[in-house]
Amino acid sequence: MVTTPTEREATIGISGSAAPLESLAERARNADSGALELLLTRVRPLVLRWAVVRTGDADDAEDVTQRVLMSVQQRIGRFDGRAKFTSWLYRVTANAAAEQRRGMGGFERLRGRLRALPSAPYATDPLEHIERERGRRLLRAMMEELTVNQRVALDLVDLQGYSPAEAAELIGMHAGTLRVHLLRARRAIRARILDEHGTMQDGK
Repeated sequence: MVTTPTEREATIGISGSAAPLESLAERARNADSGALELLLTRVRPLVLRWAVVRTGDADDAEDVTQRVLMSVQQRIGRFDGRAKFTSWLYRVTANAAAEQRRGMGGFERLRGRLRALPSAPYATDPLEHIERERGRRLLRAMMEELTVNQRVALDLVDLQGYSPAEAAELIGMHAGTLRVHLLRARRAIRARILDEHGTMQDGK
């Protein structure tokens, strides 16, 4: 069952109060230190997910997440509440991820790591080795073909369950533009899967 954004915002987190993030953000903005601590704990998984999608690199995503949490801690008093807290948080994360990519080249490094992955041992079934290799090639190809905006749209809509309109509002993008990115991402993945499926049928 796919939850709505409101339900997700109310339940994100590891432990603690189920108060909505918007309520926690308002309390934190008014110098409630307990609310700020809980807010940071609860948004961390969300920020990390966004950072992974935008950078394509787990290590870079961790760095971005730490940077975002520090930024929230320092800037929450300047959050004016005119936009939803989650929209503001997404923009902070997107900016931090862009800075990380410019400084570290994370996605290029990830592609290098994927190319350098050693072949797994055959174990007892050589067919398992072949399937793993094909899966690795497919993953690498899909990652290289999608742009950042396409990955973001695909994650928010197809994986997290936001509607295109909700996702567009969250990231500050026109809904029509987001739908274009989503359509292109789906087409790219479908084409790659069909291509790989044909390759497997041909036994290549």
